Amino acid sequence: RIAIDGDFHLGNLGSFRGPDGKPAWGINDYDQAAKGSPAIDLERFATSLVLQARAQGVSPADQQKLAQTFGETYLKTMDDLAHGQKNPGAWLDSHEAQGKVADLLDKADQTKRKDLLKDLVKGEDGPSPQFKRSDRLQDVSSQQQSDVKAALADYAKHLPSGAGVKVPLQVLDVVAREGSGGSSFGLPRFWALVANDTPGKLPVILELKQAPPSPLVDLSGNPASFDAKAMMANEKAMGGQANPLSGDCKVAGTSMMVREIEPEKDSLDLTKLNHTGELEAL
Repeated sequence: RIAIDGDFHLGNLGSFRGPDGKPAWGINDYDQAAKGSPAIDLERFATSLVLQARAQGVSPADQQKLAQTFGETYLKTMDDLAHGQKNPGAWLDSHEAQGKVADLLDKADQTKRKDLLKDLVKGEDGPSPQFKRSDRLQDVSSQQQSDVKAALADYAKHLPSGAGVKVPLQVLDVVAREGSGGSSFGLPRFWALVANDTPGKLPVILELKQAPPSPLVDLSGNPASFDAKAMMANEKAMGGQANPLSGDCKVAGTSMMVREIEPEKDSLDLTKLNHTGELEAL
């Protein structure tokens, strides 16, 4: 039993900000990370690969070939590491990527913070920026706002220097984020707009999220079993958490992960991967 993603499928691959500050490609969702057998991740990903290939009209023989190529690549990499070869890392940079993945990284590299904020925040470059309310970004109660700010104040005590936000945190606005991920199961998720550590620079969006617990931890699915600190430790063990703002907190006793909404984060439209070569390139 080692750290595994727990929900490793094609939809959880995408771009994110890599350790050098440039977009990278790899796993960008670790919400179900826990201790378990790597066979679970291998089976989950191979299944998603075959189902996507089937949906795109790929022949059964080529579906089999895709799953086999994936398994052989994994085993070869493990064998290389066992014989002392350099660890290639848990992501691809723009020089290693090809095809649509390379195109996505180029797009992510051109997406700046102002591009992210323009549809989500009003007055983003002024003295009092606020989220634009919508069916997905909704007002919170005064108690929820107080709870989120208290949780973030404690979280900020553990941030490394140069994390990119003003410390003590200056929370400019808080909203409830509805309608995706754990929130679609009725679990709480908040977005907080916080001041940049450099005066005059655009603010940063932090997400506070509770997720369903991994079945490897609790088969009942009881949200109270979700342990963001343990999840983050497993993510780090897998080579994630390059972003120094990744962490955890407790909002009114509820364990939540904290992460930046990165301008570099994006995913591929899987319906446009039309042949085995494009799927193999992932």
